[in-house]
Amino acid sequence: MMWTNAQLKQNAWKILQRDYWMPFLVCFLCLIIASAANGLVDQVFPVLSIQDFRYSDSISRTLIGGILSMASMLSLAITFGVSCFVTNILEVGQNRFMMINRGRRADVGVLFSGYRQDFGNIVVVQLLRSLFLSLWYLALIIPGIVKSYEYAMIPYLLAENPKMPYQRAFDLSRMMTKGHKMDMFLLDLSFIGWYLLGVLTCGLGIPFVIPYHQAALAEQYTALRSRALAMGITNGYELPGFGY
Repeated sequence: MMWTNAQLKQNAWKILQRDYWMPFLVCFLCLIIASAANGLVDQVFPVLSIQDFRYSDSISRTLIGGILSMASMLSLAITFGVSCFVTNILEVGQNRFMMINRGRRADVGVLFSGYRQDFGNIVVVQLLRSLFLSLWYLALIIPGIVKSYEYAMIPYLLAENPKMPYQRAFDLSRMMTKGHKMDMFLLDLSFIGWYLLGVLTCGLGIPFVIPYHQAALAEQYTALRSRALAMGITNGYELPGFGY
């Protein structure tokens, strides 16, 4: 099945013309909750250095240094927890909402569906995805970008089948995106102009662009999913659809 990015964006825009404000609300909630969670960590554990403290001797300096190190590790642990239990879970819920919304009006509660269905499996698979991507980006930037597109279908696969084991999710995402990574990159790139316009409005326009981008990505998953089913890479049991 052949598709173009222009067709995906056209399909996404038609869906948003039918109902824009509910997708906007879901994307905005996802953005706000994730930002608030990360912002809370920054407020509780502000970035400090030993120069911010006054000390009278080497013992005080050592003690303060130890406290700062412990605070830094605790901050990293909490940030990691926010990513695992908030950002990654909401990503799956947002993807499920966008997919359901293609066929019918979806409820805002779908955003939190990852907390109700196979929560543990979603946490593990998304955690491994984040970990592997971090390692690839630490190695080299370009391979990291390539891998980010190779793993891009994983949150959608979990949105459709929360029980999918991590190895199968990685393998299926790799097979679905094979030969299409450049198309996926160009689709993201085509939204740069929209985001720049959002920045020109002091950032206020960015939340209005996100639903359009997410709707286009949902159309992209739909196209890659249809291709995978047609090629026999997967089946209707593994990917049961979204109820329409």
